[in-house]
Amino acid sequence: MQINELGIVRHETRNIVLANILEVLHVAENRYSGILTIKKELMN
Repeated sequence: MQINELGIVRHETRNIVLANILEVLHVAENRYSGILTIKKELMN
């Protein structure tokens, strides 16, 4: 993945079961929104 693709291109989740468990437990989200959130915060 190239730097300019961060937040645009969805990568494959390496461990789908673990990602889903963490999402259900509200420990992490599984929506690929982290990079976009960081970019928005940096623009403010």
